[in-house]
Amino acid sequence: MKSKILNLLLVFIFLFSCKQKQAGAKNDEILTPNNSNKNLKIEYGEKFFHYDAVDYYSIYISENDATKLLDKQNSKIEEEKYNIILNDEFPKTINEINFIKDLSSLGFKKSSIKPKKFTDLNQIFVEKSEQDGIVFACIPVFRDLLVFKKNNKITGFAKICFECNQSHIIGSKSDTKNFGQGQDYEKLGKILERK
Repeated sequence: MKSKILNLLLVFIFLFSCKQKQAGAKNDEILTPNNSNKNLKIEYGEKFFHYDAVDYYSIYISENDATKLLDKQNSKIEEEKYNIILNDEFPKTINEINFIKDLSSLGFKKSSIKPKKFTDLNQIFVEKSEQDGIVFACIPVFRDLLVFKKNNKITGFAKICFECNQSHIIGSKSDTKNFGQGQDYEKLGKILERK
């Protein structure tokens, strides 16, 4: 009997702790993704990057093949793939982005984002007030990379995992912590024309 009560209590605690409290909500109002405050005013700040060109690199790699990279890194190519696709702390600085020249040999396809989409990108890659967001407890697989350039010089870099709603952004002096909230990932997926 005690174990049933304990199990029931644990389930209750788990369910209660999974609900999110959103900034701007009333103190006693618990919000979930289905009960989010649609009228929350978003405040925007500085853009993450100043750029006049954006290169987009993408790769198809299955979860199984990505997981294999965790176990084996016997060659320089496997180590590079691991760092780019799975290491959520690589690269640390813009100076470490010399691997871009090797991306096509690693299986990435390159395209350029059309300038007419820059306004939409700027609404995603910008400082913003806190909103509701969905965070998944999974290991990110970064299949999508964005390289921001100004006068052919790299000014910013973003690795995106659309499945886990996670990112790794470097090169910005702006506060990037609220990136990906609201519907940023969905909007970015449309801009990139992901299939």
